[in-house]
Formats: sequence, C-alpha cells, structure tokens
Amino acid sequence: MDSERRWSGAHGAAVARWQRLIQAVAFYGVWVLSSVAVRASILDGRIFINELHYDNAGRDVGEMIEVAVPEAWSTDSVLNRLRVTLYNGSSGRPYGRAIALTDFLWDPAQARDGYRFYYRLYGSLQNGAPDGMALSFDLDADGTFEQVQFLSYEGSFVATAGDAAGLVSSDIGVFESSSTSPGLSLQLSGTGRRYEDFNWQMPQASTTGAVNRGQSFSARAGVPEPRSELVWLILAVLAVCGSSYGRRRSATRLKC
Repeated sequence: MDSERRWSGAHGAAVARWQRLIQAVAFYGVWVLSSVAVRASILDGRIFINELHYDNAGRDVGEMIEVAVPEAWSTDSVLNRLRVTLYNGSSGRPYGRAIALTDFLWDPAQARDGYRFYYRLYGSLQNGAPDGMALSFDLDADGTFEQVQFLSYEGSFVATAGDAAGLVSSDIGVFESSSTSPGLSLQLSGTGRRYEDFNWQMPQASTTGAVNRGQSFSARAGVPEPRSELVWLILAVLAVCGSSYGRRRSATRLKC
C-alpha cells in the first residue's frame, strides 16, 4: 500500500509537470501564431496609414496621422508593438520620437466594418519636399522593428537610419501647401480591406478618427480576415486537453 501511495504521488507530480508543460507550450504557441498572423496582416496591407494632415494656410493646425487597424488586432499587446516614426526627407533620418499606437487615440463610436481608426495629433509635422513617415512592427517583442509602410509626400527619398533604414519611400502622390484651408486632410478612398484597395485623394474635409470620405470596408472574396477568437480557441483547446489528459492518466492509474 505504501509503495502504491508513493508511486501515485510520484506519478501525480509527473502528470502535473506534464500538464504545466502542455499549458506553457499552448501559451507560447498561441503567442507565436498571433505574432505571425499579425505580421502577415500588416505585410498584406491590412494595417495601414489612412489619413494625414501636415500643412495649411497660416499657422498649421490639426496636424495628424491616422492608422486603420482591424479590430481583431486592436489589443494593447499588438498596438504597443506597432509604431509610427516621422522622417526628414532632406537627411533621410527620423525626427521626433517614434510613437506606439497605444499612445494614439480612437473613438469607439467611429469603428466601422471591423476597423478602428487610431490617430495622433502632432505639433510640428514637417511640410515636405519631401518628408514622410514609417509604420513598423516589432514581431518578436524584442525591440527590433520591421518596416511595414514607408510613405512620403512631395517626393521620395531613401531612409538612412531608423526602422526604414535603406528603404525608398513611396510617394502618396498628393500634397498640401501653404494655401490649403485649415480643416482639410489627405485621405484614402475606395472600397476594400487593404492599403492597395484605396487611393489617396487631394485635400478634403478632415475625418480624423473616423472612416474617410468615399471609403468603405468590405470583405474580399477568397481572403479570410484575421480572427482573434480563433487564437483564443486554440489556447483553450490545448489547455483543456492538457488538463483532461492529466486527470485521465491519474484516474486510470488509481483504478488499477
């Protein structure tokens, strides 16, 4: 009997260690799957710079950058690893500090069709000829950021430092000037769910923090949208399986 109890105790400890291992692997696996899925969504153009205002007549007011993000990826763990860096086109170097999307604002009432619109007001966006901004993502949460979008206005240039170092910016093809009326902005319009589905428009009434004028989000045939629920379902299944396996092994042995 004593040997049986000793065996059961040792076996129970082993089962507990096995269960903890399965749960640890489940959590790590879900984190990896989530990171890879987010990276795929970003590189596939589903997270993108959506609106911009940098210049107007008189004293510049309401300067801002807006980023469109699927609600499935609008979590602090993701937003904290997405950041916007401003670039000086003359030197190719960043200016100011990189800002994580957790420090951007958004209005829950303005979410549309599975998207949120995160925006930040700036006090001194440079006026171009050219200048730009980079949106980047820290895939491994190790402080190393991958360039996602590197956009510019009033021309293109090569980044010499920062997240977009060595890359050539993509000129959005529209611009503002010292004669642009206050309250206007540059916006994407069109229908789709990826950056490539939309086109930049010349200055029109700003829609900061909301869907743009002439813009709608609709699913594209044959392309599944990311679902955070799937990630958590995987986690739950693996955790439950690990727990059930441990109980089953323990119960089976005690019945013998």
